[in-house]
Amino acid sequence: MQSKEQTGWQAWKDHDSKPIEGMTPDKVINIADGMVAKGKQQILKNTVDPICKVNSFSLSNFSYLWLDKETVIMTYNASQDATCNGKKQAGKVIATSIWQKQNGTWMSPFHQETTD
Repeated sequence: MQSKEQTGWQAWKDHDSKPIEGMTPDKVINIADGMVAKGKQQILKNTVDPICKVNSFSLSNFSYLWLDKETVIMTYNASQDATCNGKKQAGKVIATSIWQKQNGTWMSPFHQETTD
């Protein structure tokens, strides 16, 4: 799961939705930067949108709460140097993602970031 989160952040930095297409379900919610994005198409659109410039990021302190063998809540800390719509993003956030196995593939239907 940790590598999948890393892939998602890198895709955001690179404005490349391809790496996250296969791990984003149709019904998804992403809460970050004071915005709520709903649905796979919105998430993919936001990923490639050049309004965000990400200079760097790092992820650490991963922890997992398994709800069952196919559902896990993951929390971690993220540091970022990013600007969206000309607004500097929080340098540190606490992130939460839910990962769920769907048809044999790990998908993330929920992600939220809280300013640290």
